[in-house]
Amino acid sequence: MFNPDPQPAKPRHWLDDTWLNSSSKPIPNFGEFDWANVPKLDYATFKFRQLATPEHAKVLDEDTDFVLETFGKPKPFQAEGKSGKAALPDAELLTQETAPNTASSSVEQDPQQAQQLAALNARLQAQAARDADMRLQREVFGAECMWKRTQEDDWMSDLPLGDDAPVIDPAALAAAREEAWAQGHAQGMDEGMQQGQALGHAQGLSEGITQGEAQAQAESAQALANALAAQKTALTAELQEQLVLLGQLHDTLRAFSNDPQALFEPVKRLALHISEQLVLAELTLSGQAIERLVQRCLDEIDLHGQSAVTVELNPQDKARLEDLGAEVIKQMQLQAVPGLHPGSVRLVVNDSQIEDLIEHRLQAMANRLLNQPELWREQSAFFRQPLAQRDGQVEDVPERVTFDPPPEEDEHA
Repeated sequence: MFNPDPQPAKPRHWLDDTWLNSSSKPIPNFGEFDWANVPKLDYATFKFRQLATPEHAKVLDEDTDFVLETFGKPKPFQAEGKSGKAALPDAELLTQETAPNTASSSVEQDPQQAQQLAALNARLQAQAARDADMRLQREVFGAECMWKRTQEDDWMSDLPLGDDAPVIDPAALAAAREEAWAQGHAQGMDEGMQQGQALGHAQGLSEGITQGEAQAQAESAQALANALAAQKTALTAELQEQLVLLGQLHDTLRAFSNDPQALFEPVKRLALHISEQLVLAELTLSGQAIERLVQRCLDEIDLHGQSAVTVELNPQDKARLEDLGAEVIKQMQLQAVPGLHPGSVRLVVNDSQIEDLIEHRLQAMANRLLNQPELWREQSAFFRQPLAQRDGQVEDVPERVTFDPPPEEDEHA
């Protein structure tokens, strides 16, 4: 049937390419070639194509048209088309597949092989035609054809005909129609009413819940706003005094920044006050301070040839100096003068006198330290009240506040 002689192999395009054929001679510089620029096989130029998938090898992606009973069986008979010829799927498919191959191969093969292919094609088409005729006979005139099934089902014989046929009254039919319409209308009204009530109840419930939530949110927001406002008012009232103090502190700091020396004025007044208290304490505790003051005044004058020297002191200072029994007072006359402040000394020699008053010393110190010494003078213990009078005053000390210790708990109780 076929020519068993093999066809001579066509020359391949890569046979003449030295890069694709092994060479018996080794290439010494094989590793130095630029293999990235070596000519490559272009699939578009040589027109390679993919073979079609055979029918029995296809895989269904979905089971839309899949029927287990007809899978793998020949297709059923198709009715005649407009041209009046029965469709022959197998013959047409075989003709479509073999015709191009026959036309293309007739040019290349010899006449004997072409004749053999034509005879094979004719036999296949005749076999396909016989199969189609047998399928048509079986479907149209066979035992399972539609015509015979229809003849066997004598359903018309069951219908009453002739005098036994029922007589239809138009009035009764109209009445039955009206009654059916009324019943359907009533039933529809009842069902519609029930559905409307259910829908209205659900809608009213939903709207009520929504409105209640909105009202609750509004009331809670208003209550929160009122609480915040009340709390803000209370906090503002509590902090008002502190705000006043902060304002005063701010003004004071601003004044200090404008006049830095005023910042040290209270410290200086405190230093003078401490000095006054230290002097009073030293004069009260011991007469040695009075002795040193008297000796310093005596050093300022020349006592050679002077027989009578009078020393005027505060009465308390005179008494403390006499109690001390110092050697310096044996050669002079002591005289108490209530107008002198403690710590002040006045020496009288004939017609001259020397004064060392405590208020003069403190006033000189205040003039050097303070910007406003007159304010200090008004509050000073030496200028506010005579110390002779203040020294004799007695002030009651307030009673000390004590706290009773808590009762001890009995450990065995």
